[in-house]
Amino acid sequence: MLEKMHLKNDFDGLTGISDVKPFECIGTKEEINCALQMTLNKYHQENLSLPALLKYYEEKVSFASDPSSDLLIEFNEENNIPQKFLAYVQEMYHYVSTTD
Repeated sequence: MLEKMHLKNDFDGLTGISDVKPFECIGTKEEINCALQMTLNKYHQENLSLPALLKYYEEKVSFASDPSSDLLIEFNEENNIPQKFLAYVQEMYHYVSTTD
């Protein structure tokens, strides 16, 4: 997907580069940017060439904060998790958030 420059408009919406978010079922722009920053870090650590959209993202966005922010340890109550699965998700969240 990150090689497909024809998806740039959707990508811009997901990352907040543009104001039009193409999908509501995807995470917040903060969550998406955190994931992309972590992905960039991984590519750089492994000396891999960047896919087209990731290279575009790196050139377009300034990084003011550490991507391993509180997003990785918080549970966002604003979600569309079906009620029948919510208890399981919260149980798993509690499990992973208390491990070292």
